[in-house]
Amino acid sequence: MKSIIALIRNEYVVATATFLLTTFLFFRPNILGKAYFWDDFIEQVYPNRVYAGRMLAQGEFPQWNPYSFCGMPFQADVQTALYYPPYMLFDRIIGAHTPMGAYWLQLLIITHFVVAQLGMYILARQLALSPIAGGIAAIAYAFAAPLALHTHHPMFIEHLAWLPLVMVFLRKAVTTTSIAAIGWGALLGGIMLLSGAPQMSLYALSLLSIVAIWWSIAETSARRQRLIRLGKGFALLLVAVGLYGIQYFPSRQLAAESERATLSYEQATEGSLELSGLLTAVVPKAFGVVLPPGVPNSMPYVGSEHAYLYWDTAFYFGIGIVALALWAAIMGWKENSLVKLLVVVSVLAVLFALGSNGFLYRLMYHLPLFGNVRIPARMMFVVAFAASLLAGWGWDRLGPGIFRRHRTMFLGIGGLLGLVVVGVGSGLLAAAPGRAGVAIASSAWSQMVYLLLVGAAVLVRLRGLRTKWIGVAVAAVCFFDLQSAHAGFSQGKVNPESDYRAALNDSLRALLVPTSPANLFRVSMRRPEIIALKRNQGLVDGVMLFEGYNQLLLKRRHPTVRSAEQVADLLSVRWAIGRDTLGQWAFLPRPTAYPMAWLVHSARNVPDDRVVTVMQNDTTIDYHTTAVIEEEPPFQLGAADPGDSIAITLYTNDKIRYVTHCAQPALAVLSEIYYPAWNAYVDGERVPLLRANYCLRAVPIPAGSHTVELRYESAEFTKGSLVTTASLAATVVLLMLDMLRRVQGRSTFGHKP
Repeated sequence: MKSIIALIRNEYVVATATFLLTTFLFFRPNILGKAYFWDDFIEQVYPNRVYAGRMLAQGEFPQWNPYSFCGMPFQADVQTALYYPPYMLFDRIIGAHTPMGAYWLQLLIITHFVVAQLGMYILARQLALSPIAGGIAAIAYAFAAPLALHTHHPMFIEHLAWLPLVMVFLRKAVTTTSIAAIGWGALLGGIMLLSGAPQMSLYALSLLSIVAIWWSIAETSARRQRLIRLGKGFALLLVAVGLYGIQYFPSRQLAAESERATLSYEQATEGSLELSGLLTAVVPKAFGVVLPPGVPNSMPYVGSEHAYLYWDTAFYFGIGIVALALWAAIMGWKENSLVKLLVVVSVLAVLFALGSNGFLYRLMYHLPLFGNVRIPARMMFVVAFAASLLAGWGWDRLGPGIFRRHRTMFLGIGGLLGLVVVGVGSGLLAAAPGRAGVAIASSAWSQMVYLLLVGAAVLVRLRGLRTKWIGVAVAAVCFFDLQSAHAGFSQGKVNPESDYRAALNDSLRALLVPTSPANLFRVSMRRPEIIALKRNQGLVDGVMLFEGYNQLLLKRRHPTVRSAEQVADLLSVRWAIGRDTLGQWAFLPRPTAYPMAWLVHSARNVPDDRVVTVMQNDTTIDYHTTAVIEEEPPFQLGAADPGDSIAITLYTNDKIRYVTHCAQPALAVLSEIYYPAWNAYVDGERVPLLRANYCLRAVPIPAGSHTVELRYESAEFTKGSLVTTASLAATVVLLMLDMLRRVQGRSTFGHKP
């Protein structure tokens, strides 16, 4: 009985139970199946998991996606998070393609909010914060806008959920003689990176690098010791990046082939934080909010003409947390190295987030990788991270006598925040027109209530009442403040499963879903006035779509011919949405569509820098008989013969097989998007795979009857697999070395030198 009571009283058991409760309260409608995440969760995250789960259930590894944009890489697309361990288990054990798959996927994402809280709590305790201060920091971090407003971008949440735990082991690796800390930290860091958000990977690694350098210098004055500690810290980060290799190398190849291979300064700085946006550190709804479709919204977002900039530039982490963090920053700047570190990284993050509105990003843009991602304001997660820890430290530094010595500081912080609230509430700051302005002003006054409640708790603590329940009350106020600000964002009304079923009824399914390999074709479902299906319906139901939804579009995905109709013909679009004879929207047949493969006996060899010009201006080219290629075929083509033929006998996501017969050498032109990871084989012998008609594939075929195979064989995947395997082996070695030291009784795990 005593052991049970001791377990119940264990602070980590209590903390875990608390964090489960806060997560349930925040996501109660979602957990009870009454609300669903929306936007990209429905349009991209759910379809990706459906496709991955279905392919794995069929015994196929999902390397290529033939269902979006006429075909594009799947495994190489970092956003699919195919190697993220929780998704690897989910895809194989449950799968989004199963009944209630969307619900279980949503629940898995929600679980990361518990991980984020527990990780931040452990980090706070490691940094010598009290249990109450750790709880305040954990709640503030997990339900701050960078996490709570990205439930439709779970890769952001997954990165930030693991980040505190990575930092726990980074600190242990840098400040102690522990070997295991390097291994565990690298393992968690690799998991974090594999969750599929390259921008957040870059930003998180930047933060971890700064912290590793700071702790290496601050914890010792001996130069040799500093170098050793710094080396251990960067060894942890290096192995973590190595574990990411299986995703990094294929994704690097895709990035080079995508439209995002280069970004101009103007493109990269889209989503820069406006100076006026700093108001939302105190009043989160100062410029209105964005809510799911169908949810009444009395204060529509007026901060930008682009709704997505609402969640990408938001960073609110609680008005009480702001007050405590400011107190900690001022009070601890001279006396505490941790406070100084957190203030420095916060200032750097704000300067970076300002993007084109500041000076720091102009310098960072020219560094490797930083100029390849958009929306600098996403760096504000660092401020939420640092402010949460600062608030915890600030709470611990409150006590009798402090108020008398620092009365001006307390009144100044409270007065400043109160003035901002009054300014927004009165309409002097962030004024919005009409009813929206009234609703925004009303929401601002509610922030005054939260500020006063935290202020009252601070005053009680300053009077000498140090009971833990005062801290619990502050944590509760911070939680309900964040719940009021952010919880509604995730409560969409649409169940993804029913949404996709409604978009493709049985009659449309029979019409638009091809049968492989006998009857393959593509479908166009968009016009300027209509999107007839869900944007990634193909991944869910097997419709081979001309369109889709993805941020990493291939640069070469449409033949550069003169008309949209000819583009659709070459890409074998047999059905397209249009107006029928009654003026109603319907899928209409396109009899002019090319087959999925055909033979030509004429080729025009055009340099790659002139292909676009030639195809757009030369109207004499008949693509039924001629292909525009960018390198010479290995042999001369012969004359056409009426008996020439090509047919598809196998069509999977990573292998396509054809049987061909031609009296003279020919080119097999395939209505498949060219990508470097595909290789061609004729009767088992590898042959060149040519790029034809700007973006299609072509295979040179000798005279006679042959079997032709296209195989997805990524050399970058092989390279990345080797790097990940080597890094995983290094992690195991580090853990075994530490275990050996323990067995031999010489372990110094957790002991500072």
